[in-house]
Amino acid sequence: MKINLNKLQKSFQFALQGLKQAFIKEQNFRIELIIFALTCALGCALGLSGLEWIWVFISAFLILITELLNTALERLTDLTIDRRKNILAKQTKDIAAGAVLMAVFQAIIAGCFVFIPKILKLCQNL
Repeated sequence: MKINLNKLQKSFQFALQGLKQAFIKEQNFRIELIIFALTCALGCALGLSGLEWIWVFISAFLILITELLNTALERLTDLTIDRRKNILAKQTKDIAAGAVLMAVFQAIIAGCFVFIPKILKLCQNL
Protein backbone atom coordinates (compact mmCIF):
# COMPACT_ATOMS: atom_id res chain seq x y z
CA MET A 1 0.00 0.00 0.00
CA LYS A 2 1.51 3.27 -1.13
CA ILE A 3 0.85 6.43 0.86
CA ASN A 4 0.49 9.66 -1.10
CA LEU A 5 2.26 12.17 1.15
CA ASN A 6 1.11 15.19 -0.91
CA LYS A 7 -2.52 14.16 -0.54
CA LEU A 8 -2.01 13.53 3.18
CA GLN A 9 -0.38 16.95 3.62
CA LYS A 10 -3.28 18.65 1.82
CA SER A 11 -5.76 16.81 4.02
CA PHE A 12 -4.02 18.16 7.13
CA GLN A 13 -3.94 21.66 5.64
CA PHE A 14 -7.69 21.55 4.94
CA ALA A 15 -8.37 20.32 8.48
CA LEU A 16 -6.24 23.09 9.98
CA GLN A 17 -8.05 25.65 7.81
CA GLY A 18 -11.33 24.33 9.19
CA LEU A 19 -10.12 24.71 12.77
CA LYS A 20 -8.89 28.21 12.00
CA GLN A 21 -12.24 29.18 10.49
CA ALA A 22 -14.10 27.79 13.50
CA PHE A 23 -11.82 29.74 15.84
CA ILE A 24 -12.19 32.98 13.90
CA LYS A 25 -15.91 32.85 13.18
CA GLU A 26 -17.49 30.80 15.97
CA GLN A 27 -17.80 32.50 19.35
CA ASN A 28 -18.92 29.30 21.09
CA PHE A 29 -15.82 27.43 19.88
CA ARG A 30 -13.58 30.16 21.34
CA ILE A 31 -15.49 30.14 24.63
CA GLU A 32 -15.18 26.34 24.84
CA LEU A 33 -11.43 26.56 24.24
CA ILE A 34 -11.09 29.16 27.00
CA ILE A 35 -13.07 26.99 29.41
CA PHE A 36 -10.87 24.02 28.45
CA ALA A 37 -7.73 26.07 29.19
CA LEU A 38 -9.14 27.20 32.56
CA THR A 39 -10.11 23.61 33.37
CA CYS A 40 -6.56 22.49 32.59
CA ALA A 41 -5.16 25.21 34.85
CA LEU A 42 -7.47 24.11 37.66
CA GLY A 43 -6.50 20.49 37.05
CA CYS A 44 -2.81 21.39 37.36
CA ALA A 45 -3.45 23.33 40.56
CA LEU A 46 -5.40 20.44 42.08
CA GLY A 47 -2.95 17.75 40.95
CA LEU A 48 -5.26 15.53 38.91
CA SER A 49 -4.34 11.88 38.46
CA GLY A 50 -3.77 10.35 35.03
CA LEU A 51 -7.27 8.88 34.94
CA GLU A 52 -8.79 12.22 35.96
CA TRP A 53 -6.90 13.94 33.13
CA ILE A 54 -8.27 11.36 30.70
CA TRP A 55 -11.81 12.29 31.77
CA VAL A 56 -11.04 16.00 31.38
CA PHE A 57 -9.57 15.57 27.90
CA ILE A 58 -12.26 13.19 26.64
CA SER A 59 -14.96 15.54 27.90
CA ALA A 60 -13.35 18.65 26.43
CA PHE A 61 -12.66 17.08 23.05
CA LEU A 62 -16.18 15.68 22.89
CA ILE A 63 -17.51 19.22 23.25
CA LEU A 64 -15.09 20.65 20.69
CA ILE A 65 -15.80 17.88 18.17
CA THR A 66 -19.57 18.23 18.50
CA GLU A 67 -19.24 22.01 18.19
CA LEU A 68 -17.29 21.60 14.94
CA LEU A 69 -19.88 19.16 13.58
CA ASN A 70 -22.68 21.50 14.65
CA THR A 71 -20.99 24.38 12.84
CA ALA A 72 -20.48 22.30 9.70
CA LEU A 73 -24.14 21.21 9.71
CA GLU A 74 -25.32 24.78 10.22
CA ARG A 75 -23.26 26.03 7.30
CA LEU A 76 -24.29 23.16 5.06
CA THR A 77 -27.94 23.76 5.96
CA ASP A 78 -27.60 27.47 5.17
CA LEU A 79 -25.97 26.61 1.85
CA THR A 80 -28.63 24.15 0.72
CA ILE A 81 -31.82 26.04 1.57
CA ASP A 82 -33.21 29.27 0.29
CA ARG A 83 -33.73 32.17 2.65
CA ARG A 84 -37.37 31.31 3.38
CA LYS A 85 -38.20 29.76 6.71
CA ASN A 86 -37.76 26.03 6.50
CA ILE A 87 -38.87 23.86 9.40
CA LEU A 88 -36.52 20.99 8.47
CA ALA A 89 -33.55 23.36 8.37
CA LYS A 90 -34.48 24.69 11.80
CA GLN A 91 -34.87 21.16 13.16
CA THR A 92 -31.49 20.16 11.70
CA LYS A 93 -29.77 23.09 13.38
CA ASP A 94 -31.61 22.55 16.68
CA ILE A 95 -30.75 18.85 16.78
CA ALA A 96 -27.07 19.56 16.08
CA ALA A 97 -27.05 22.20 18.82
CA GLY A 98 -28.70 19.63 21.10
CA ALA A 99 -25.76 17.28 20.49
CA VAL A 100 -23.39 20.00 21.72
CA LEU A 101 -25.58 20.55 24.77
CA MET A 102 -25.50 16.82 25.58
CA ALA A 103 -21.69 16.87 25.34
CA VAL A 104 -21.63 19.85 27.72
CA PHE A 105 -23.88 17.98 30.19
CA GLN A 106 -21.52 14.99 30.02
CA ALA A 107 -18.55 17.26 30.71
CA ILE A 108 -20.29 18.88 33.66
CA ILE A 109 -21.07 15.48 35.19
CA ALA A 110 -17.51 14.23 34.62
CA GLY A 111 -16.14 17.51 35.97
CA CYS A 112 -18.20 17.14 39.14
CA PHE A 113 -16.83 13.65 39.71
CA VAL A 114 -13.26 14.80 39.07
CA PHE A 115 -13.15 18.23 40.70
CA ILE A 116 -15.61 18.26 43.60
CA PRO A 117 -13.75 15.66 45.72
CA LYS A 118 -10.46 17.50 45.12
CA ILE A 119 -11.98 20.86 46.07
CA LEU A 120 -13.70 19.42 49.16
CA LYS A 121 -10.42 17.83 50.27
CA LEU A 122 -8.64 21.13 49.76
CA CYS A 123 -11.30 22.97 51.81
CA GLN A 124 -11.00 20.44 54.65
CA ASN A 125 -7.26 21.03 54.83
CA LEU A 126 -7.65 24.78 55.29
